[in-house]
Amino acid sequence: MALPKEQVALLNQMNALKRQENDLNAQVAANAAQMGLAQASLKALQTTRIIRPSSPSIEPVGPGKAVFIVIGALMGLMLSVFYVLLTHALASGKGRDAR
Repeated sequence: MALPKEQVALLNQMNALKRQENDLNAQVAANAAQMGLAQASLKALQTTRIIRPSSPSIEPVGPGKAVFIVIGALMGLMLSVFYVLLTHALASGKGRDAR
């Protein structure tokens, strides 16, 4: 016995809604699990104790001498290349004016 088209369509829609309901229930369960984890993390943070207060470092903190030497060498190289290119451009510009 065949069902009318309207009843078949309604059955298909009901099945689709049941699948959506199952998906939503799974999402609610996953969110509840995440909330439980977040609450456990918050509780762990609330029970954290400070053993001793922080203290400033005795030795200076920063880049060493080698870093400054490398940066200085690179800047010197870049400035010297810029100077050579600038003097070359100015010299070739004077040569064109003389012609």
